[in-house]
Amino acid sequence: MHESRRSFSRQNYEIPIHYTELKQDHFHESRIYNFSKTGICFKPVGSIEPESRVGIVVDNYSPGTFGPEAYRFYLVRIKWCRELCDNEDRLYDAGAEIMSKSHEVVLGELEATCHLCDLCGRLIPLTDLHKDEDSVMLCPDCHAHFKSFPDGHLKDSIRRFMTGNVI
Repeated sequence: MHESRRSFSRQNYEIPIHYTELKQDHFHESRIYNFSKTGICFKPVGSIEPESRVGIVVDNYSPGTFGPEAYRFYLVRIKWCRELCDNEDRLYDAGAEIMSKSHEVVLGELEATCHLCDLCGRLIPLTDLHKDEDSVMLCPDCHAHFKSFPDGHLKDSIRRFMTGNVI
């Protein structure tokens, strides 16, 4: 009989995330595929060296739930990263040990250079954000979508929502 070396069982999940290696200033889209009390498995866009520290931001943050969505941010240490067999694309799989978790995004050096999009909540480098006259900060996707709305009541209501002036 095979005994697991894991201290805690893994639960299968598939949730969207954004991650960054802490010495970089950009984020990659990915997904968490399994999760335990002490670890996360996700699919990075490229190889990550073991022992690297990575910040993971959960897109579907939902405090009070069980699973990876319970926290907004995870600081992890990569334990292993391997290339998966695929005929066309280079795909990777990475296992990471959870070092800390938070309801706030805490990225140390990157904290001052990143901001959450006021509409979708994605963490985006400040250089990529669009800031309007009401100090609303939007990622490129939300900015393009919002800009496509015709001027009028709907656009004004969305702007009030983003600035917190909802009546």
